[in-house]
Amino acid sequence: MKRFTSIRSKVLVAVVLFILASFGFVEYWHTSFVKRQFLRSEEARNTLLIETVTPVLGVNMAFGLDGANDSYLKSVISKNSNIISIVLKDVDGRRIYAYGNNDIGKNSGTLISRTINDDATGTVLGSVEIRFSNSYYEELVSRHEQFTRRFFVVMVLMLVVLIWLLNRAFLPMVNLIKNVRLFDPRKDGFNMKRTRRTDEVGVVQNALVDMIERIRDYTNRLDSMTDTLELKVKERTEQLKHKTEKLEKSNSALAEKINKIKEQENLLIAQSRLAAMGEMMSMVAHQWRQPLATTTLMITDYNIKSMLSGKQKDERDEIMQKISDIMIYLSDTVDDFQTYFKPENKLEKANLNEIVRRGVNFIKPRLERFGIELVYTGDKNVWVETYVNELVQVIINICNNAIDAIVEAESGKKTITIEISEDKDCKKLSISDTGGGMSKEVMDRAFEPYFSTKGKNGTGLGF
Repeated sequence: MKRFTSIRSKVLVAVVLFILASFGFVEYWHTSFVKRQFLRSEEARNTLLIETVTPVLGVNMAFGLDGANDSYLKSVISKNSNIISIVLKDVDGRRIYAYGNNDIGKNSGTLISRTINDDATGTVLGSVEIRFSNSYYEELVSRHEQFTRRFFVVMVLMLVVLIWLLNRAFLPMVNLIKNVRLFDPRKDGFNMKRTRRTDEVGVVQNALVDMIERIRDYTNRLDSMTDTLELKVKERTEQLKHKTEKLEKSNSALAEKINKIKEQENLLIAQSRLAAMGEMMSMVAHQWRQPLATTTLMITDYNIKSMLSGKQKDERDEIMQKISDIMIYLSDTVDDFQTYFKPENKLEKANLNEIVRRGVNFIKPRLERFGIELVYTGDKNVWVETYVNELVQVIINICNNAIDAIVEAESGKKTITIEISEDKDCKKLSISDTGGGMSKEVMDRAFEPYFSTKGKNGTGLGF
């Protein structure tokens, strides 16, 4: 909202500024011009006087007429009241004549000195010093100060009178503005009537009165039309309301049918996808089982031969046993993938500590390669009903993500902590690491399919 500034305020400010500017100009002109001219005039007068006195003193001193100098200087002093002191010295600096007013300080006034020469021979006879009073200038300054004070008082009085006259002249306009601001076409807040004034205020007031009468007439017409329109709108609204209710009922029934059709379509799509994935996993399992079984038989045959030979187990036997465990795990994983798409999966009761151990065995090589410490704590006798192979895969995925985070963070302490706890009916498996954790944005989307923070190296399917 813009701030309102009245014309009266602008005029008053302009008048005040004009008066202050005029007063400042007069003061500046008197100070800088009149005073300077007066000082120059005094200086020229004093210079002329000493230039006139010096030749006369030179003639008297040349002829040794000291008494004539005394008489002449007394005559000069009597004719020039602005002389404070006169000192006449010979060529050796001795005072020949001295005149001074003891009531005036030595440093007051203007001091002018001249050397007295013998015009005939050109020799220096002595010097004369005359100190002139600034009483005329001081009197001028005093009179100027009195004038300034009087002029300022007169200006203030003129300003007060002018402000009063302006307020009186603008009073009708102020009243007019107040009435215009209070005007409401539906109320009787505008009490002004036509006037006989012929000046600008009268013209504006009469124009406003005519305009407000027209506005009231238009407002009354508009109110009448509005009432009629409201009745028509109300009737039309009732009609539309009945039609809308019927249409909403029809739309509701149609929406229910559409939702049922969509549910059936989604069910068919999901069933077809599951069937396709199940068929694909069956083909993968069929291709994997034969080489897995062959490899397992070869390892078993090696173990039997090694056992029958009676030799002690060495590192090779341990490696072969690990390979056998991995083959068995791969076979179980293939079976587990097949069961993902079958609703007849059965829960299996297992030791949670054993499930964790199976998962940790598969990530030990990565832990050793990156120098990461695995801390395993908690209750080791916690039993759960779960899908064992799937839970092992979950542990492997989480631990692999933890290893990737620790390697990327390059933190000083590299640790993965696995903790098992049990509280009444709640079994808790906690996995934490020193990789820096996940931001809230990543946490909110962590379980979305195909969302990954690893770029091209991630599938977004691990979690």
